[in-house]
Amino acid sequence: MTVTQSDIDALILGAAGGGEVRGSGPASSGQTRAAPAAPVAAGADPPSAATPHAGNQRRRPISPSLERILRIDVPVHVNIAERTMDVASIMELNVGSILEFGKAADSDLQLVVVNECIGSGQAVKVGENFGLQITTIGSMTDRIHALGG
Repeated sequence: MTVTQSDIDALILGAAGGGEVRGSGPASSGQTRAAPAAPVAAGADPPSAATPHAGNQRRRPISPSLERILRIDVPVHVNIAERTMDVASIMELNVGSILEFGKAADSDLQLVVVNECIGSGQAVKVGENFGLQITTIGSMTDRIHALGG
């Protein structure tokens, strides 16, 4: 099955109508802030893209082929910090070694999908698990481009 441009446009228009507020500040160049929402536990099913949002907004139906694409699992990572090290230093690492990173402990963490940063947020505790409360997120178009490689 082929996904048409109209299917992609419908996805973008349908998803853009829900839960996002345009950012206004230095960190929001082309990004949006997520509206406050309850955390979603890992492995939990996210709300369906075809589910209408509050306010009974009508959405165009999504084609079956596009629905299949929306169900594809992709790796999602949270980057705490990065640094470079020479190979000799890496070979000297032992249990109990401490690596220092040039990033403040309370800085935003990067939300990375398929090796592309799509947003950032603060670490939170969800029950006994670690979570990320998103503070900034790229536009729907930016997220789609990140998935496309």
